[in-house]
Amino acid sequence: MQYICLTSIGAYLFASGSLEKEQLELVQWLLSKETSPAYANSTLKALSSDTSLDDVMSVLRTLAKRKVIELSSDVQTCPDAPMQDILPQMLSVLSDSGKAMLVDSQGLSIASVGIDAERIQALSALASKLAASLYHGDSDVFDLLDIKYGLTCLYDIKEKRIFTFIPIFLGTRRLVVVTEGKAVFSGNNFKDFIWVLWNRYSEF
Repeated sequence: MQYICLTSIGAYLFASGSLEKEQLELVQWLLSKETSPAYANSTLKALSSDTSLDDVMSVLRTLAKRKVIELSSDVQTCPDAPMQDILPQMLSVLSDSGKAMLVDSQGLSIASVGIDAERIQALSALASKLAASLYHGDSDVFDLLDIKYGLTCLYDIKEKRIFTFIPIFLGTRRLVVVTEGKAVFSGNNFKDFIWVLWNRYSEF
């Protein structure tokens, strides 16, 4: 048996708003499940009935070609620990320094790990302003500059320290992940992080 699984690349493309409408709808459907669905006729039928997709197989093939999804012999499960416990743990592995935080669009810190209170306040305010400026007037600055995969960073040349700001789109809700140190996207950590956030904040 094989299972339809979202990849880390797919999670980033989804969270950054880089998927087309039909692709986005299919990935939202996948993220709404507690476990990765089996690649079977029953799953294809469920996709057809639960979504507005006319050609499920065509969308699946496109997503596979873009490496947004993959077929795996191992079923994947969304982490189900309480949010207050799991978010700091997940944030810590998204940065090579173990220091990161999650901020909403209004500059409110939702969760953090390894960052002191004074920096949390400053970074929260900065994160919301940066995110707003990147998408001011519904114009994506990255698109205007022909940057396909972009992240906003602050870099200290002398101390060689970096802060990275990762905008995340979950339907109508916008969040920002701030990492002190390089952001880490390897393994399933980022994918699981987006999976947890989608189940908590989505309006799907």
